[in-house]
Amino acid sequence: ILNPGPTTRLEAGDVTLLRGPEAGVADVVPELSGEPYEPEPEAEPGIDDLERAVGSIVLMKNLSELAVDLAYGSVLFDNEELAEEVSNLEVEVDALQSRFEAWTLRAA
Repeated sequence: ILNPGPTTRLEAGDVTLLRGPEAGVADVVPELSGEPYEPEPEAEPGIDDLERAVGSIVLMKNLSELAVDLAYGSVLFDNEELAEEVSNLEVEVDALQSRFEAWTLRAA
């Protein structure tokens, strides 16, 4: 389900992917799961630079793979909503790449 609206109904077994500010996610998770929201533990300030770099690269890879899969689906099913989501993912990956490059230059 892309861009659900007020009439969208979820069924048992549906999987949701949430993105947004922590406060917004904290409001939605109990509604979806019926369980209280437990945020991920904060990363230690002394996180290893290599771990941060690997995490950024893995996230970019995963988003890129998702974009390719959605692009194929968009063409196969002639679906403009999927094409729009691919465009949004491209913007997000470009932003991640820019931040990664800036971080790399600062670390050097």
